[in-house]
Amino acid sequence: MHYLFGFLCVCALGVVPLVGSSDTTGDGVGGDGGTEMVPFDCDTPAPANCPTAPPDSIDAERPADALVPTDYAPSARYPLVIVLHGLGSFGSANAIYLGAIQRVDSRQYILVTPDALEDVEGVRGWNADAIVLEFEPEPPDDRAYVRRLIAEAKRTYRIDEDRIYLMGTSNGGHLALDLICEDPTVVTAVLNQAGALPEDAPCDTGATSLLSVHGTDDETVAFGGGLRENGVTILSAVNLVAQFAARSGCAPVEVSANLDLVPDPPGAETRVQSYSGCLGGSESALWAVQQGPHVPDFTDAARDLWFDWLLASTRSQN
Repeated sequence: MHYLFGFLCVCALGVVPLVGSSDTTGDGVGGDGGTEMVPFDCDTPAPANCPTAPPDSIDAERPADALVPTDYAPSARYPLVIVLHGLGSFGSANAIYLGAIQRVDSRQYILVTPDALEDVEGVRGWNADAIVLEFEPEPPDDRAYVRRLIAEAKRTYRIDEDRIYLMGTSNGGHLALDLICEDPTVVTAVLNQAGALPEDAPCDTGATSLLSVHGTDDETVAFGGGLRENGVTILSAVNLVAQFAARSGCAPVEVSANLDLVPDPPGAETRVQSYSGCLGGSESALWAVQQGPHVPDFTDAARDLWFDWLLASTRSQN
């Protein structure tokens, strides 16, 4: 269902143009084919080669599309948002679904939308712990790939290192959770929409802000967790957030007023459970969409709310 949604979404909205230079290579080096290439150095205190019109993709080995604000200037620092798509989808489709492409200018961030590799059945999917996919000749190290994208984005664009975010849907949420489970310092905050983590995942203690948005009627990644068809037992949505909150030293859960994230059912259908008082000012929260399916029809107001939440988190606080 997810890959079909992504396809329809992109077809309906058309091709979204990306801002960037077409005469630079995708591996973070500048220059044309007849001159010596000089690596970008936007992550240095006084960069000598930080382009005003940066490339619209990064990583030569596995190119990922990038989008910058139309008024991008290397004299400023920008948050970095990386979107990880669901199984069978692709980066730009999921970025439209989550509202990330539509808000690059208004929210002023750098957006990177990578695509997963295809498994043996020709389906794009991330090699994550909550799902069992078969790749040939060997499974890709997608955690290392995302880390590489972060490092290259910092070299290629002027990135605020205190504001690096992941947004993942389903299989993409699995991978985002794997990353902050393994290393809570890799990003500032994660928006996880319908992603899961294995029950026995060994996670490090640390302060990463986590917002999970999950439909209670999800039949693909069960809200209540349990044994999946692929043989992996996943945490429930409630326990997932509770365990991340515990590792972040948060205060006991608080239940706040409900939110209205979807048009049906009408009213404030989403139950909010949040943990505050966490290490470094980080936060963990679960937005449980009552009667929500795996891929709910979120409103634009809902997307604004989770961008408010995500972009308010900074590493200086965490």
